[in-house]
Amino acid sequence: MKLLVIGAGNMGMSYAEGIAKSDIAIEKPILLLDADEAKITTFNKDENYKGYTVAKDVIGQADYILMAVKPQHFKALAADVHSLLKPSCTIISIMAGVTVETIANATKLGKVARAMPNLPAQIGLGMTTVNFTDAIDEPTKEIVKAILSSTGEVLEVAEQQDLDKSTGISGSGPAYIFYFIEALEKAAEGMGFNREDSRKLASQTFLGAIELYRQGDLTPEEWMNRVASKGGTTRAALNMLAAEDVSNKIIKGANAAYERAVELGKE
Repeated sequence: MKLLVIGAGNMGMSYAEGIAKSDIAIEKPILLLDADEAKITTFNKDENYKGYTVAKDVIGQADYILMAVKPQHFKALAADVHSLLKPSCTIISIMAGVTVETIANATKLGKVARAMPNLPAQIGLGMTTVNFTDAIDEPTKEIVKAILSSTGEVLEVAEQQDLDKSTGISGSGPAYIFYFIEALEKAAEGMGFNREDSRKLASQTFLGAIELYRQGDLTPEEWMNRVASKGGTTRAALNMLAAEDVSNKIIKGANAAYERAVELGKE
């Protein structure tokens, strides 16, 4: 089976590189399509890839197509090449805000998977949610999930609206984490630590806490109570955060991202 990645940008190549390093049943070289000739020339020096700049030269070879182009470029591309697609081809879209109906109508194909990755996919620690059309059978689903899992974890969701919901949690979520890290770094610098030490204190604290949570079976509240003691330093901090209603503000932020994802899907 041949995979074509359309759009050799950061996210598209994160998947291509992840698949190239995996044992997924995808033929090598992985096919790439991008308008940037210099970029394609560079990738063609790697035996794992075969790059093209003209869609008509490669589109008909693909059994699976990972669509990683900017949403505004999709319709023109589909109009140009839909007649050359294999009828059995499966489209995997990571384009934000483009529904499976739009993709199916533009490509004249029924097998469409729409996925929502996040930024850590670039280092193999991503969280991707995916929704499938009814035309995709279970064996094909497993292949699509294997392709997507080359950059981290995958969660299948039943409805497209769940992709919009996941945008507010995992899609935009890394930015919330960076926001909190930045605040901790500023606090450290305000206490007199230099920038390098502040970064180390904040980043390692997050890394350690996340691994404790992942490896254990306690709830976040139970972990907080293990750190905090009555009248202690941690309890003082948690009481201040509770008084400022920080938890509900984070929830409101996640919901704002979800609502904006819904709006973008209608534009």
